[in-house]
Amino acid sequence: MNPSDWEKIKVQGLISLGAPWQSLAKRLRDKGITLLGFGLEALEREKMLQCGINATSSVQAVILHLPHPRVVWLLGTDENSFLQASRLLAGLLETGSLVLDGSAQAWEQPQHIRTCFEAAGILYLGPRQVTDLLGLSS
Repeated sequence: MNPSDWEKIKVQGLISLGAPWQSLAKRLRDKGITLLGFGLEALEREKMLQCGINATSSVQAVILHLPHPRVVWLLGTDENSFLQASRLLAGLLETGSLVLDGSAQAWEQPQHIRTCFEAAGILYLGPRQVTDLLGLSS
C-alpha cells in the first residue's frame, strides 16, 4: 500500500493504549473515515462509542472487521506497551497493511517498532511521518 493512499480506505482501525485519540478521530471522521476502535479501559471504549467509534475490548475483533488493505492507527504513551502492541498487530495484520503511529511523542528506540512491522511486510509510519502526512508539521 502506498502511504499516500491511506485516505482511500474508508474504514480504519484505532488502537489506543491510553493515549489521547479524540483530536485524531475527529480529523479522520471529517475526512469521511469510519473508525473501529480498541481501548484498554471500559471508560475509554465508552468515550469512543459516544464519539461515533464502534469500540471493542479486542484488538483481534477490530482487525477482523477491517477491509483489505488494512489501515490501523496505533496510539500509545509507553514505549514498552507500544512495542508489545506492535508485535501483536504484526501477527494479526497481513502483508501490505499500513500502521500509522498517532502517538504524540517520538520513541527512544523506534527501530525496534519499525523492524517488528517490516519483518511481517507491514508498512509503518512513525509519529513524524504521520505528522507530515496529515499536514500538521510546522
